Amino acid sequence: MSSELKRVVVLAEPESLLLPNSLARLAKRHPLVAIIEVPSPPFKKALVHALDAFGPAAMLGIAGSEVLARIVDRVSPERYYSLRKVARDFGIPYERVSGLHSADCVTAIRRHRPDVVFAQVTRRIRPELLAEATFWNKHCSLLPAYAGVFPVFWALLAREDSMGVTIHEMDEEFDRGPILQQSSIPTDGRTFFGAYHELYDEAVLLLDRALRGVLVDPSSAAHGRKGSYCGYPTRTDRAAFKRSGRHFGVPFRLHPRVPSIGGRGGGPSPN
Repeated sequence: MSSELKRVVVLAEPESLLLPNSLARLAKRHPLVAIIEVPSPPFKKALVHALDAFGPAAMLGIAGSEVLARIVDRVSPERYYSLRKVARDFGIPYERVSGLHSADCVTAIRRHRPDVVFAQVTRRIRPELLAEATFWNKHCSLLPAYAGVFPVFWALLAREDSMGVTIHEMDEEFDRGPILQQSSIPTDGRTFFGAYHELYDEAVLLLDRALRGVLVDPSSAAHGRKGSYCGYPTRTDRAAFKRSGRHFGVPFRLHPRVPSIGGRGGGPSPN
């Protein structure tokens, strides 16, 4: 186990319901030297995929949850639904760049000299950016099974006994690379969004272990699981999901408070 704490930069697209809470909890355990926010993919394309996967009713629930998240983020101290608030309260330098592979993104990463870039983006990272540092990713499946999009959806649809979350080193392919940490939970009784909240909570513990040098045995990490890759669910997949008795559940969760007093931020508060 390494006793020296790694310099960690977070590279992420804007997201409100899951990631900010996880980063606040991680910042209590491990210093983050920067949060770099990159733009989301084109809205129209993402909306088409989301409508097929969730349907109009669930999409209204997601939209309402995001509005509620923004309100709680503003009025409730120590609850986190935005990357900027995490950075502000934990004294982590924060910046927005023009694109994932833009010159200002490369410059920002180089400036903070990370040991690890924890990347939470929905696009493939090009080899030239991966060459700038060691990139880690969190993926909500027990890799190598269910690589790709919405792994919890596919695990629930397939009636798997368990699902999980993996921390892995990234390469030029989606959800591939050496497995660093894994953990599983039963699928029984869990909804789509409920499972994601649990897995994001578990990911914080796994990230902390991996950053401190506690790694799983690479020869046993996959436990004989076969690799698989899934794309965006279609309307037909969504209908099968509902027929199987599975539910999306409530997207919004009122996160427990994460006190920032005594937090180990990586630098002065941003403007």
